Amino acid sequence: PGTRRRSATSSYGPCPRGTTGGGCRSDRTAPPRSATSYPARARTYFAGDTGLFDSMAEEVGPVDVALLPVGGWGPYLGEGHLDAGRAAQALERLAPRSAVPVHYGTYWPIGMDAVRPHEFHAPGDEFVRLAARRAPGVAVHRLGHGESVRLEVAR
Repeated sequence: PGTRRRSATSSYGPCPRGTTGGGCRSDRTAPPRSATSYPARARTYFAGDTGLFDSMAEEVGPVDVALLPVGGWGPYLGEGHLDAGRAAQALERLAPRSAVPVHYGTYWPIGMDAVRPHEFHAPGDEFVRLAARRAPGVAVHRLGHGESVRLEVAR
């Protein structure tokens, strides 16, 4: 009772040949009864595997907490994904109370840890820096692996 689920369209990559910029759009939405859905007291947005798109704020709606991916499987992500810079732009559009950068420093291709380990940890720090410039009113919580944060949400 009183709990409402909302889903928004997502942007998925890779883009079909011949498309440029802005990521690809899909009309896929979360199923009405997803196994990961649960009643929450805060309006939480988990961007998942999506890119930045113009109507993001309108489709997502008001947000208390945004979980934004800032990295991926390697040092370079295509337009259909959020990196630290595009995630900071998304943060500015969404204007949540709090944000947590996610999806970085966890999947290391064989050999990359010896060659360029900074590529996997840097996106979290870069997002914090860019978010402070683009969305100074948002509390950003950069967590280490296994850490947690308790967020207070205004009622």
